[in-house]
Amino acid sequence: VENHNLDHFQHVVSDHSNVTGADIEQSQTIVLIIPAMGAPARLYTQLYNGMIQAGTSAAIMNLRGGGRLEKKLLTKNNNFGYTELLEDIDTVFEFFAGRYPSKDIVILGHSLGGQLGCLYNCHKNPRLKATIVVAGGNVGYHSWTGTERIKTCFVTQFFGLLSMILGWFPGKKIGFGGNQPKNIMIDWSRNARTGRYVLTNQKMDYEKQSQKVLSLFLGIVIDTDFFAPYASTISLLDKFPQSNTKVVTLKTEAFKTISPDHFRWLKEPGPVIDTFVSWACEKGLIRNEKSTG
Repeated sequence: VENHNLDHFQHVVSDHSNVTGADIEQSQTIVLIIPAMGAPARLYTQLYNGMIQAGTSAAIMNLRGGGRLEKKLLTKNNNFGYTELLEDIDTVFEFFAGRYPSKDIVILGHSLGGQLGCLYNCHKNPRLKATIVVAGGNVGYHSWTGTERIKTCFVTQFFGLLSMILGWFPGKKIGFGGNQPKNIMIDWSRNARTGRYVLTNQKMDYEKQSQKVLSLFLGIVIDTDFFAPYASTISLLDKFPQSNTKVVTLKTEAFKTISPDHFRWLKEPGPVIDTFVSWACEKGLIRNEKSTG
């Protein structure tokens, strides 16, 4: 963005995790992008650049391990689940508080990243002003219908059981979610089975706490996304009844160069960015810097 001074930053969050980004001095908000399970940060480069072009500061957080850790690093001492990923998000917020104390933070989470962003609201961090869930939702199998419901139930529970038996999840070999530690898959498959968020190594009652959250939520559904249908996004945001929630469905026609799905939308993130920017301007989260030069 020619007319803006960009302050680039990189910060180590924890073992195998970091956050990189750029701050625009005039921007009141930092958009923190949180990836899907096993998705490397580089997949989000176009989305990140598009946010900067739209005039808002942006950052990409690598989820711990990025789905690339091998078995010896995932078993024993390197086992972690949603609880530890939420602690990593907390570390990012502490970093922002130290470096950019006057900035608001908006989480934009894809898939698992969206679920984590929603759950982080229960930790009552006043810097978090809104959460955007893109191609994500509650993975409780009840959000699917017919044979898709049976398939979702079977696959999620099989993956959870496999992780418990092996002590880790060989996602690279299976072709789903990358290599993951046992606890992430236990938390994920429990959510798929019950529709609830009960996390390993965590005392907080997220189901109860989410009822009290007062925040802003935007769900962006990709119409042709098998992994996060409209019902699953609604099911996730319905856990926050006192918050201001909105769900927008992007149809295939909104995309010019691709046929979008759970990941492919990242190759043409324009429609998602436009949806976010118009909503965020309406909510007073960002000024449309494009128009102010």
